[in-house]
Amino acid sequence: LKTEKMPCVIMETPYRLCQLLESIVTVLGEKRELAVCCNLTQADEFLKKGKSADLLKFFKLQDQKYEFVLIINSSL
Repeated sequence: LKTEKMPCVIMETPYRLCQLLESIVTVLGEKRELAVCCNLTQADEFLKKGKSADLLKFFKLQDQKYEFVLIINSSL
């Protein structure tokens, strides 16, 4: 994924979001742009975009677990 030229879409279980974000920070760096789409098709759906390290901090502070789709921006 470090050199991928196209965005990558990942769907994972709600309980592994922070673990996945930690791995992304470690492997792809703190500044990789991501979008986390939570609870899609539900009344409380939301989208959070930003750098991987910032999103990790945000979701670590959340008490609730979310169904999510993660989009990793390309390396361009």
